[in-house]
Amino acid sequence: MFKLIKIITAVFFLIPLLWGSAGCKSTKNIQTAIAKKDTTVSAIIIKNNTNDDSVKMVNETLEKIKNNTIDFNTFSAKIKVEYDAEGQKVPDVTAYVRMKKDSVIWINIEKYLLNVARVVITQDSFFILNKLDKTISKKPLAYLQEITQIAFDFSTLQNLIIGNPVYFDTPINTFKRNESTTSILSIGTLFKHLITINNSNYLIQHSKLDDADINRNRTCDLSYSDYELKENRNFSKDRTIVLSEKTKLQIDLKIKQFSFNELLNYPFSIPKNYKSID
Repeated sequence: MFKLIKIITAVFFLIPLLWGSAGCKSTKNIQTAIAKKDTTVSAIIIKNNTNDDSVKMVNETLEKIKNNTIDFNTFSAKIKVEYDAEGQKVPDVTAYVRMKKDSVIWINIEKYLLNVARVVITQDSFFILNKLDKTISKKPLAYLQEITQIAFDFSTLQNLIIGNPVYFDTPINTFKRNESTTSILSIGTLFKHLITINNSNYLIQHSKLDDADINRNRTCDLSYSDYELKENRNFSKDRTIVLSEKTKLQIDLKIKQFSFNELLNYPFSIPKNYKSID
């Protein structure tokens, strides 16, 4: 399994780590949304000229995207997670997620109505309580950066879960608008990021990350759909993540219940008979 998969699956419920799914094989029915790595966009080339009409259009669009960014104090959700790689399909699980902004991400994982794992991610560490094997694992958050070779922080993890754009704060290189959608391409030090939004509401439809390193071939495609307006927040309840390097992996997230800013707790106790592992 390539390293980028590990960061995304670490966020989306650490399923491969819990079920030992390293070395996953190709998925047959991979989404056609995955394009070749060298994505080209026939679009306006953004110049460094604040008086240019195209720059004004881009800035207005970016402001509307920013206005759709979800802010919260706490967040909770019940999510059905489907993980599919050819020859190595992990049984569907249900993940109960609780987050306190900039503080903690708490995840309880159920399979066949049984509690099988609990995960806690903090600003500097993450913990996995594996109830199947009766083990506890603790790692610094920097460990995920080491194995993925990607600079990220706790904020990036929570934005991935909540559905906010990530790695999209670099200068805009190209901008393309058609009748129904707008596509914006930014090229940063880590990724080329092509984001596609709906022109009617400026909500994200697709977010495509290609490795900026010409010696790598990592691609992550995120699709967002089934938005629901709740407490003045547009939240995507149906998402698909397709990751590709030498192999491909698909993760489907179907969010059945969610809420914002309720009083939550984040229980995490370690039974005495659990074994600590690296």
